[in-house]
Order: sequence, then C-alpha cells, then structure tokens
Amino acid sequence: MKLFMKAMSPTWCVNKITDRKDDMVLCNIPFTSKRKMGSIVVKRDGADKDHEVRVYTKGAPDMLLQKCSFSINGGGKLVQID
Repeated sequence: MKLFMKAMSPTWCVNKITDRKDDMVLCNIPFTSKRKMGSIVVKRDGADKDHEVRVYTKGAPDMLLQKCSFSINGGGKLVQID
C-alpha cells in the first residue's frame, strides 16, 4: 500500500514524467482548453517493443472520469466504476 500511495503523490508523478528520456516518448497529445486534457504515450519501463506503452493523462476530473472504467479503492483493489 505504501508504494501505491507513493505512486499517487503529485511529486512522484512529476518526477516520473521528468525522468523520461526523449526516445521513450512515442506521442505527445497537448493539453487544450477544448478537450480539457492532455496525454503522453511512453514506452513502458524496461520494455523493448513499441506496443508495450503507458499513457499518462492530465486534465479536468469531469472529463477524465467519463473515460474511466475502473478505479483503485483504498485497499488497493481494482473496482469497476458504475
């Protein structure tokens, strides 16, 4: 649980994105006020194939929650969003 809470802290997230090397970034979708979100697609840590990626998205909660199917509860379990 401690690792999960560390991963959810704003400082950890900023440092994680800052640590990315340019060759790991596959796509950058800039934040726009119309979409109210922006994303970056990067190769997964330790991955050597382009199809192993992670997408980091920032934006307005109301826009992001519309696109979410699951959430992680306080116990660290994956739960479906109704």
